[in-house]
Amino acid sequence: MMPTQQESTMAKRSRYYVGCRGMLREAFRSSETPTKNSHPQYLAVIGPFRSIGGVRVKLAGGLNNPHTTTVADCERIARTNIVR
Repeated sequence: MMPTQQESTMAKRSRYYVGCRGMLREAFRSSETPTKNSHPQYLAVIGPFRSIGGVRVKLAGGLNNPHTTTVADCERIARTNIVR
């Protein structure tokens, strides 16, 4: 079965992720889903995020913030607060 045009376009599109190296978190983009083999420098990866605003909320939110537990929380806060 051939992939549809929408599926093949979505597969090529790079998405935003937050990589965790211990207590350090950093944003990065990847066109493939991060795995241990493709991104061994990260202990954990959060994402994919739809926008860079959601990533910025996650990075600025700090550790253990109950308001930014999920990707959807970060995206919602980014939309309502217009984080740039």
